[in-house]
Amino acid sequence: MNTMTELPKGYEVLETLDPIKDPAFIKKKRIASLIVGGLFFALFFFLVNPLVLLLLSSGRKAPLDIVLLRVLGLVTVVILYPVAREWLKSRMMRSVSGVKPTLSFSDTLAYAGSDAYFSPRAYNRVLLWPSILLALLSFASTLFLPVPWFWVGGLAVVMAFSGAMRDLLIYLSIKRLPAGVLIQDSGLLLTYYVYNEEAAKTLKKTIKGSEAANRKKQAIYGKKNKR
Repeated sequence: MNTMTELPKGYEVLETLDPIKDPAFIKKKRIASLIVGGLFFALFFFLVNPLVLLLLSSGRKAPLDIVLLRVLGLVTVVILYPVAREWLKSRMMRSVSGVKPTLSFSDTLAYAGSDAYFSPRAYNRVLLWPSILLALLSFASTLFLPVPWFWVGGLAVVMAFSGAMRDLLIYLSIKRLPAGVLIQDSGLLLTYYVYNEEAAKTLKKTIKGSEAANRKKQAIYGKKNKR
């Protein structure tokens, strides 16, 4: 069982996670993002010749049009990265579940959601593959950019790896859930469903009782019609 279009009987909400508003999750994400950003910049300073960095800060001013072009590059990265990530996520949702996802925008956010119910294994593919792909692509592209464009490529890398850390935290939260859990991702809210055996038994008894009552009514109604 990888995905379902309807919630099976006996399943109920275990808990929800709002990655945007949950204070504990936000705190963990910020710490992880700072660590990732620090490691990347440390790696850059280790790999790049210090003389190149000295030339960058030697006081030589770039033409205004070049500066504006770099600023435009930074803004483009900030705008396009979330859209690209959520678009890839929506494609993965469609590929894994066969259910058409939604790609929506709210304020400065882009988010992909689906009505499907995913098993942890299926959802981990949806969750991790877009982040891994973007992180690798952004890091590889930064290696080929001219050094003066470092901040543009560096921002893309930091955003990509920060997004990957966010998804890794969600992945770890899913790992601690009980077996058989189902996951629905509306885009802004994650809902975890778990099978409740007692609730399922009660539901079955209710359905059987209702069916028996309906049969009894039909039998009484049939006898009256014969008379």
